[in-house]
Amino acid sequence: MCKWGKNIIRIFFILVAAAISKTGYSQYSIPNNPTGKIKITRAEIQINDSLPYRYISKAYLKNLRKQERLKKNYLEMKHTLTLTQFGYRNWASGGENTYNGRATSFLKHSYTDKRFNISTQWDAAFGLGDKEGRLWKSEDRFQLNINFNYQMYKRWYYTFNTDFRSQFANGYKSVEDHIRSSHFLAPATLNLSLGIMFKLDDKRNIMLSPLSGNILFVNDQRLADEGAFGVEKGKKTKPNLGAFIKIQWTEPIVRDKVTNKAILSYRTNLQGFCDYKSMPTLNWESWIDFTVFKYFALNFNCVLIFDDQITKKRSSFWQFSEVIGFGITYTFKNKEKEK
Repeated sequence: MCKWGKNIIRIFFILVAAAISKTGYSQYSIPNNPTGKIKITRAEIQINDSLPYRYISKAYLKNLRKQERLKKNYLEMKHTLTLTQFGYRNWASGGENTYNGRATSFLKHSYTDKRFNISTQWDAAFGLGDKEGRLWKSEDRFQLNINFNYQMYKRWYYTFNTDFRSQFANGYKSVEDHIRSSHFLAPATLNLSLGIMFKLDDKRNIMLSPLSGNILFVNDQRLADEGAFGVEKGKKTKPNLGAFIKIQWTEPIVRDKVTNKAILSYRTNLQGFCDYKSMPTLNWESWIDFTVFKYFALNFNCVLIFDDQITKKRSSFWQFSEVIGFGITYTFKNKEKEK
């Protein structure tokens, strides 16, 4: 074969090899700036992990990690600031000029990996008002709840629940009274419960615990010496062993037709504890939220408490409070639906 013929054959094989390598690369590489979201299943992850590293782009790996985090984690937060003012001048029926401010904070995070789930929830509210020309605490509470769940069968889970609740600032019986009736960790309640849970999702579940420990703290020596909140005089703690029930339920009532986001929703949290020796204690909180615009909302919150340890007067066993407010709100969710 002549010299020119050999060169032509070499050039032909070089071009064929280049075309094959270009085709192989285009099948596995992903552009550095993908125009759409990449959804990866576990089966695809196992297949692609076997490919040589040079065939997997950085954009692919980054999107892969993002999808995995989003699948396992759910985050929701809602913060609201409500301001109200009442003014009267020559008002025939009487009235007192008052100013009130209320801030609420709600945060929920859930981590799910196969059959294991951890749910953390923070719920707090603090309010100040003007009473007889002085600042007066109108509302003060916070609650931290952590659930460890392991799937037993379908919607049934083994669960370990940790619940802690108290308040931020000092409390007084009246404006003129300068003696504290409560303050931070006086009182405070820690509940540890082991039981089972029926769980539709992280927003709708019912927990029952036949083995529950409840500890009441009074972190104030004067109040402890008085035997306040049901502790024995001189002691700052009161442990109890009994049964525990908790119901958490959130239900959208009206949704936006375009975005499918809840405009009007109802949320309730009921907790009850019985130590087998005395009457049970009950704490029931309910919220109705109505989103007027993106950052404005109308909300209604009521709390019903039954506790025979706070006072010896039977007529005071029941406690009730309600708040209606319109204010600025900020809501964030990393995904609309929880798995």
